[in-house]
Amino acid sequence: TRQLFPTIPPELRNEIYTHTISPDNPASNTALPFTSKQYDICGTTVHIYPVQHGNNALLALTNHNFLEASEYKAYLLAHGIVLRIAIVIKVAPHIFTPRHWDDKLRTHLRKLLARYPYLGTVQRVEVKMFWEPKGGCWADAAQDHKVSGILNGMVASLLGNLPSHRGKGKRELNVAL
Repeated sequence: TRQLFPTIPPELRNEIYTHTISPDNPASNTALPFTSKQYDICGTTVHIYPVQHGNNALLALTNHNFLEASEYKAYLLAHGIVLRIAIVIKVAPHIFTPRHWDDKLRTHLRKLLARYPYLGTVQRVEVKMFWEPKGGCWADAAQDHKVSGILNGMVASLLGNLPSHRGKGKRELNVAL
């Protein structure tokens, strides 16, 4: 194993790693254990994909056996992952069954988190929801109210099935429809 910074102690290297993670960096899935997962659940499609805004050049040094590259990857998995979730809803509101959807999602997320435990430590979750019901849309305000309840319930279910956030600060959530 080779070192880039042999005289810098690990605490200072972690400080350097902190400054390489920025939302201004392009999102990438480089060096992440998995790139994406798609689930078809009860008339919806759920896409889950983690991204990182770290330094891909430093991550590339893992191929050349540098200690700092391995440290950086571990640091990035613990502190620099953004979990992006896209939900495409393909059924009309009167057909959708939230309880069944919640149960299926819980099962899928439990398996995913068991395989990739770092996903439970993410500090930021971005959810985008797309409503594309087959056979047209709804026409009255009562359906609009039901739709908003369904969407809020889906977000609550997603967050409720992620482990409670451990670490600095609170988990940041961005939701877009």
